[in-house]
Amino acid sequence: MMVLAVIAVLFIVASVVLVHKLLSMWQEFAQVRLLSLSTAADSDVVGGVGISLLVASPASLSAVVNLLDSRYPLSEVVVALNCEKQPNLLQQLKLRYALVACSVEGCTVYRSRERIYRRLVVVTTREKVDSAALYNLAAHNALFDYLLRVPADYQLFTFAVGRIAEVLASELSGGVDVVTTEQIGLYLLSRREWLSRGGFGDEPQQSNSKIVHISEPLCLNNSDKDYSLLVERSRYNFCDFLALKIMRYGNKLLSLIKT
Repeated sequence: MMVLAVIAVLFIVASVVLVHKLLSMWQEFAQVRLLSLSTAADSDVVGGVGISLLVASPASLSAVVNLLDSRYPLSEVVVALNCEKQPNLLQQLKLRYALVACSVEGCTVYRSRERIYRRLVVVTTREKVDSAALYNLAAHNALFDYLLRVPADYQLFTFAVGRIAEVLASELSGGVDVVTTEQIGLYLLSRREWLSRGGFGDEPQQSNSKIVHISEPLCLNNSDKDYSLLVERSRYNFCDFLALKIMRYGNKLLSLIKT
């Protein structure tokens, strides 16, 4: 009986140790997997190009979060909305980003108390204005000289702003005032071009200024359904290959992410 008791105790101890070991291995695997799922390193600042992302009347808080996820560091997000039409969104932004208000002529500008959220500016008005007027209100309160108009129902890829900055910096002659894209309504104006046009319209107008076009996709329309994104990966682990999360093409690692 004594021997059986000792064996039972040893079995229980071994089971506890095994369970603890398995839990530790699972936590380590989960941590490595999360690291492996991250994409390439954040974009560097290209040629000192600063870009302000402008959005008017975003449909939800997630649209603002998406713009703040941009991997280009020298950028800001300027949100313009009617505080009477979207009071809930304004309250969500104030709570999430610790926004405080300061009075400006004709509007109210909100900025965060927290340093990590300084890239966000929220501009509100009580006047009944159209979308173009809201974009112009955002541009008036933007910091940088390049103004990227983002439609409210678009979801930018994290690399999109960095890609636009690369295009602007790659023009050795300089003087790029307009960048157009394949996506309707998503385009960039320099502040000089914006002033010469008298503000934003629904579509970029014909101009004698230098125009550069980007033909690759930079965003998704939130009304689209069932889409995936193929991205290059900087690192991986063997379990991703087993789960068919990663594929190799030449010397590149690619992952198909369903969004």
